[in-house]
Amino acid sequence: MTFTVFTVNTVNTVNAQTLKTMKMIYIPKDTIKPAYGSIIPFLLDTVGVHHTDALVERYRLGCAPTDGADIFWRLDAGGNPTGASVILHDGRGNVLRAWPTIPRNPALNGIYATRPCLFGRHLLRDGDAVAIVPDEVSALLGSVAEPRLKWMAVGYGQNLTEGLLAQLAGHDVVLFPDSLNAEPWHRLPMPTKRIAVSDAFAAGGLNRTLIDNVRKSAPFTNK
Repeated sequence: MTFTVFTVNTVNTVNAQTLKTMKMIYIPKDTIKPAYGSIIPFLLDTVGVHHTDALVERYRLGCAPTDGADIFWRLDAGGNPTGASVILHDGRGNVLRAWPTIPRNPALNGIYATRPCLFGRHLLRDGDAVAIVPDEVSALLGSVAEPRLKWMAVGYGQNLTEGLLAQLAGHDVVLFPDSLNAEPWHRLPMPTKRIAVSDAFAAGGLNRTLIDNVRKSAPFTNK
């Protein structure tokens, strides 16, 4: 299996014509291993060396061989890839470019119908409480700011759905939307009563609030 990385920002539909006309980059499945990409300088400055190394290992962060873009793999409960976000960041954590992906076997010219999951899904164990945020960097920051929760992200090119939430049945889940996602997340049909939506981070800027919490609750040095 490989993952097709589209070199455009948005793909609404994937069909045979789309695959013929779009330039693609193929990422082999065997590249799913911890690697240091473009988000690392921002993490080092924000959470320090120890936490950065731990996040790379914990979330299996990857790095595209072409330009150093970060690969945020979405791994299911068994550690199998169901998709990824490929995002190039600058040194301050700002997004420069982003690409959606689909799992595909180019030899068979077919698209795998994998079951999508959240970024960080592979970390979930019985009894864990879960926090869900829109993007992967927020999940990384949250896991340092409040490690008692398992932090997951919806991820670039994917919408939060009832089906994704249903995979977390049996767990207490809190959704932390940013200002753009607050309204649609409140309107989502919740598959269980153990899921709640909190606007705690929506007004002040999600990542900025998480960074402040990291620095208050987990002082660090870069040495």
